[in-house]
Amino acid sequence: MFPREIKKNGRPYIIIVHSYRKNGKTKQKYICSLGYKDDIKDKEQMKRIAKKLSKICDIEQGLLDISKIKEEDRRTWGPVKVYRKIWDMLNLDEIFKKVLSHKKIEFDFFSSVFLMAMDRLSSPHSKLQTYLKQERYAGVNNCELHHLYRALDVLCGKKEEIELRLFEKQKDLFNMELDIVFYDVTSFYFESVRADELKEFGYSKDCKFNEVQVLFGLLVDKLGRPVGFDIFTGNTFEGKTLKSAVEKMSRKFKIGRLIFVGDRAMLSQENVLSLTEMGQEYIIGSRMRSKSREVKEEVLRSEGYEVISETEEGAVVKCKEIAKTERGRLVSVWSSKRAKKDAADRQRLVDKAKKMLEQGRNFYVQKGALKYIETDVAIGDKLDEDKIQHEARWDGYYGIETNCDHFSNEKILSAYHDLWRVEESFRIFKSHLEARPVFHWTPKRIKGHFVLCFIAFLLERTLEMKLKERQVEYSPMKVRDALNGLQYSVIDVDGRRIYVSSRVEGLANEVMRALRMQLPPGASEDGSYWGEDAVCEECDDE
Repeated sequence: MFPREIKKNGRPYIIIVHSYRKNGKTKQKYICSLGYKDDIKDKEQMKRIAKKLSKICDIEQGLLDISKIKEEDRRTWGPVKVYRKIWDMLNLDEIFKKVLSHKKIEFDFFSSVFLMAMDRLSSPHSKLQTYLKQERYAGVNNCELHHLYRALDVLCGKKEEIELRLFEKQKDLFNMELDIVFYDVTSFYFESVRADELKEFGYSKDCKFNEVQVLFGLLVDKLGRPVGFDIFTGNTFEGKTLKSAVEKMSRKFKIGRLIFVGDRAMLSQENVLSLTEMGQEYIIGSRMRSKSREVKEEVLRSEGYEVISETEEGAVVKCKEIAKTERGRLVSVWSSKRAKKDAADRQRLVDKAKKMLEQGRNFYVQKGALKYIETDVAIGDKLDEDKIQHEARWDGYYGIETNCDHFSNEKILSAYHDLWRVEESFRIFKSHLEARPVFHWTPKRIKGHFVLCFIAFLLERTLEMKLKERQVEYSPMKVRDALNGLQYSVIDVDGRRIYVSSRVEGLANEVMRALRMQLPPGASEDGSYWGEDAVCEECDDE
């Protein structure tokens, strides 16, 4: 039982209620009334009752002896509660039960996966550190280290089915429509030089060219929600992964028609032919400077461009259709913002080239700047002014190829610009989830690690969507900091244990409200509960 403040006739009124659970919901039963707050707080009778209760309960009056107060333990409860709520929202336990219905699991697989996924979202560690530091979380089941590794093996073996069931759950839960998908590939490196059937040397997007890597292809929908992924050998050319991704989408997810959006690395005769043969539509970046002379002249001709957008600051985007081919149509785009960036990037390289010319050939180390240095038979090395002027003509231009006849140029451009969603997803995988460097060495463990990261990313993205519904937008790092700040301490006061929860405020409070979660006593500003299942049975006050 505890006192509760309600409103009666517009004034604060104090009642005593009893809290209990019924059918999984928290209910509060009315016990008695104490009266209006203003009337009772100065009553000597109430003070005498309080003192008498304190004496009966053996509670000392007066100030506590600070020297006898010590913190016995401190645990974090925010990430556990929040991501458990989303975990249950996605029915992940039920999904895993169905996936593993024909497989005998003799350890706590569910707790192992939840611990690793939640830890990767709140404080990414190796699996060993996750095991060693699991005691800092409140409300998680203790897991053995070998159970964490065995869980990765299970995730690897059930990857395809887990992806499919998560996709179906998202469709039911969020009315997910898959008409436009974005695909891109990145690399994840290992701190190793030992190659095998999966780990290989290749072009590293992290500039780790002296270490082995794997290629990671990710599919997301138009809102940035993850759909599926694949792992490829580290030396695979990223354009070669496209056909596999599209076949997977069509076969496994049973999607009839979709528009596939990818960057310039995906544009090849083989890829476009594969998409066309499968009856799929595509919007893919195109290398304009590799086109025929007639096409390039038309791109640089100012006539025919249509202004798509223009801001008050003077930023302009315009485009025009250049040509129609058997594969579709080619659209040229010019952006004033991109033109400024191209000019600035080139100027940095030109400055480096000038510096190398001043220092001599022994200092020719910057490969990007070397293209602006030419050798003259008569005077030796010099700055290639013709090349600089030629490239300056192309500042701000880029191309898009598509076979979407029902899309206007503006809609094609908008879909292509949304490709940033998958690039942002890669940043979350690499920076927020710290999925690399990878510290697993067998193909099974490596794939299991990425299935785990995929699940963690889905939890993070679902929370982000819930916050956006309330017009709350924060970076994943700020959300992490807010949730990690939700802790409770176990205080020893002269032999008595007191539990003290941190205050839930700011972004943490927004997260709780977005998920309609109930707070611990004393954690909110007024010390009360709130949430969809907190109802007073008698007084009907929510």
